[in-house]
Amino acid sequence: MPLFDIIPDSFFSLLSSKHRHIYLRALFVVQECFQREITVRKDDLVSMLISSLEDQIYYYDGEENELLETNVSERAHALLRKFRETRWLELEQVSNSFDEHYIIPDYSLKIITVLKDINDDQQKDYNSIVSSTYFTLRGVEQEKGEYAYDALVQTHRMTFELRDNLIRLLNNMRRYHLMVQEISEASGILQQHFDIYQDAVNERIYHPLKTFDSVDRFKVSITRILRSWVIDDQFIETMSSRSRNSNKASVQEEILHQINEIIDIYTVVLPRLIVEIDRKHNAYIRATVQRFQYLTNRDRDFKGRLISILNQTRKSKSIEFINELNKFPFFKTEFINEESLFKGHKRRQLHEPDDVDDPELDESLMNQEINHLKEKAKKAITRKKVVQFIEQLLETQNERSSRDLVLVDMDDFLSTIMSVIISDENDIPFDVEFLEGDVLINGYRIPNMLYKKAGESH
Repeated sequence: MPLFDIIPDSFFSLLSSKHRHIYLRALFVVQECFQREITVRKDDLVSMLISSLEDQIYYYDGEENELLETNVSERAHALLRKFRETRWLELEQVSNSFDEHYIIPDYSLKIITVLKDINDDQQKDYNSIVSSTYFTLRGVEQEKGEYAYDALVQTHRMTFELRDNLIRLLNNMRRYHLMVQEISEASGILQQHFDIYQDAVNERIYHPLKTFDSVDRFKVSITRILRSWVIDDQFIETMSSRSRNSNKASVQEEILHQINEIIDIYTVVLPRLIVEIDRKHNAYIRATVQRFQYLTNRDRDFKGRLISILNQTRKSKSIEFINELNKFPFFKTEFINEESLFKGHKRRQLHEPDDVDDPELDESLMNQEINHLKEKAKKAITRKKVVQFIEQLLETQNERSSRDLVLVDMDDFLSTIMSVIISDENDIPFDVEFLEGDVLINGYRIPNMLYKKAGESH
């Protein structure tokens, strides 16, 4: 049936009206109410709307300001009337009762669920789809019973769910990459990576997909089972007997089509998706490390030196020593405001510029600047230094706790943070496993972690 033969014409008008925010919150309350009760009385629904949205409903005046002089209860009833007019809800009269009960149409419930997911912006947990697919198929392969058709339908659905999850992950990775470039503080980089990216991407989808639920780990077994079914005519006929469709030839054709779709996704589509996801994941990690290095080194180079100079200025109560340092270019600034005196425009006069003599380069000053750049480069925290920092920790053992780290200064602390950020890259010689709790070392609080040489984690 066509979509707009199911959904009423005025259905979406609520989402474009001036009170769309109140309507949306009220629909979420309606959804919650129907999740709690099998049947919903009108009075109970009104009470729940008032309890959850009393402040918002107080400002609801209808579409024509006809509710300006009414109380909150009357406005809640008006909300329900609006939902009935636009067919988001339907009224059901119960026999042998004067109570009015509401029901929520199937199409309405589906759309409210989608709106709720978009509004909450919550990532779904990755549910080990690949391993579940394999064990489902293996169980069918061992028994080849009458429920094989149902298992195939479930496997087909899970395979497309996996494909859609990975496509959605791939599309979202670009958004995280762009967010990194817009952050202007080093602390924001850490929050973005550990609080947002790690939770929404790495721990929920990417890490499981690359470890215990790896496509490469189960792909061969899944495709081997399915290819054996394709050439087993008797088993295909057994599966087709479970379908309600009386046309067995059509059912068998559909079964073969589903099997070939699953094989195609696991052999062609998923490997390409995973390669592209790996590429974008590594690009995000590199961008995060580079941005973090830039922000930390920038703050150390300019902000730290400026604070030191201002502290010296306060102690000496003089600004003259700054000019002697010859390290910062200070400029005179002026501004105009409403108290400034007006000065007439001066006509520009043409003049011949004087010849400028090219002064001889001060070799000692040049050497001083070169030495300054060398010192700056030595202090910069680089990827190579971070790797060496952890390799030194793992020099004598394959596993070491973060409690064994020696954090002497801020550089060691920042190197520890960066070691976690780059640990997911392919060519890093160590892995990081998070444990419960925190560790306090020399005044620096870091997560309780376990560093392992690459290849020792699993």
